[in-house]
Amino acid sequence: ERALLSGARRITGWRQGSRGEWTVRLPEVASGSWYFRSLWVGGERRSRPRLPKRGTYTVAGRADPRAEAFRFNPGELDAGWHDLDRVEVVVVQFWTEARLRIASIDPGGIARFTGASWRPLDWSKAWYVENVREALIEAGEWYLDGASGLLTYLALPGEDPNRDEVLAPVAQTLLAVEGTADRPVEHVEIRDLTMGYTGWEMPSPHGIAIPQAEIPVAGGVVFAGNLEHGKSLPQAAAPVPAPTFPWATGPPR
Repeated sequence: ERALLSGARRITGWRQGSRGEWTVRLPEVASGSWYFRSLWVGGERRSRPRLPKRGTYTVAGRADPRAEAFRFNPGELDAGWHDLDRVEVVVVQFWTEARLRIASIDPGGIARFTGASWRPLDWSKAWYVENVREALIEAGEWYLDGASGLLTYLALPGEDPNRDEVLAPVAQTLLAVEGTADRPVEHVEIRDLTMGYTGWEMPSPHGIAIPQAEIPVAGGVVFAGNLEHGKSLPQAAAPVPAPTFPWATGPPR
């Protein structure tokens, strides 16, 4: 047999609505003890609703502070979207990205964010927006309402969530190997064990801005950019809970 160490639980009890959508209410989500950003159906990852549906938008221009705001074109963002605090704006910044939470949307076409990116947002032109309930229109998309705990899935042709396994993550870490500088971990082999179906969280109310090929971890907790307002991590660094890094002084303005 093939062993699988899974970080997910199966979601059952789906009901089909009049428009063909499938829904299930999750009390743990409504109570605030569970929330997830990943979903698998039949072993395949499904996507949260995003805009635009294909490709990306283009940053329309500079706004100040440059690392915390940008101009957008009419119709691309809407302050009236459901649960705006959970909508995520992803700015593609050359070889990295900034995943930001919305602080406010100006009718004049300026979006302001709760945290800062590593680079000024107008340096990079491509961006998209994810987790918009109003954009839930295509088969294979799903949306989780954090307030009510209602999970909605638009099944692909032939799918039945009550028959096909639907998994959502409840864990972020499956295996931790810990040592110290004077007692390092050595001579450990892990064989014939598959790990899968783990989740991730936005580690800060300010969003994430991680440059260049890093997965910083400390004490089992993911450390990602903007843990403090306006701070993000420079290139290929893996900070640990030790001395404060003097170079983490904030993005350019």
